[in-house]
Amino acid sequence: MPEFNSPNFKRTVQSTVGQKPLREFTVGAPEDLPPEPQAMREMSQQQFAEMEQNVKEARREKLSMMDKISDPAKRRIEMLANIGRSYKDVVLEGSTFSLRTLKAKETEEATMMTFFTEGKEGKSQLEANFDARRQQLARAIFKIDGQDVAHILGGNDLDTKLNFIDELEESVVIKLFDEFVALKEESRNKFSIKTEADAKEVADDLKK
Repeated sequence: MPEFNSPNFKRTVQSTVGQKPLREFTVGAPEDLPPEPQAMREMSQQQFAEMEQNVKEARREKLSMMDKISDPAKRRIEMLANIGRSYKDVVLEGSTFSLRTLKAKETEEATMMTFFTEGKEGKSQLEANFDARRQQLARAIFKIDGQDVAHILGGNDLDTKLNFIDELEESVVIKLFDEFVALKEESRNKFSIKTEADAKEVADDLKK
């Protein structure tokens, strides 16, 4: 008995007497779309390679521009970055802690670490106050007995400094933080506008 076979259609046709048998056809599924021409593939690979090369050249150019900064210019940048930074030595039972005010980015980092560290959400105000104190002191103490903190603690990473603050006696931490707050206030008053003459001086500086 003749049949039409297709993946989507199948039917049996009844032959009649005296009629020639119908031929059987098998219809396959539609062929896949033709593959992407070789030229198009090569073009895409070439465009990607060119883009990657452009990125590498841009990086090299940026690094070369940084290398062109003269030593005096670098020292000038470092000096400008420290404008307004104040320092204070605090002596406690024979040990000297050197404190300094924080840069804007350091203050921002300390604040973000206090309130937005993963796993510390929902802390109480008291907990936030303690954490803010340790975060700021860890960045403010830069020398102990005239030696860099990294030399004294064996490392300069933030976790090492925070662990050091946690190990200090509470009375010592309170004293150091009080001195740090006083140092910030002194620095703020030093650069604040108090009189009309101060305001005129700032305005004149901005016009330069």
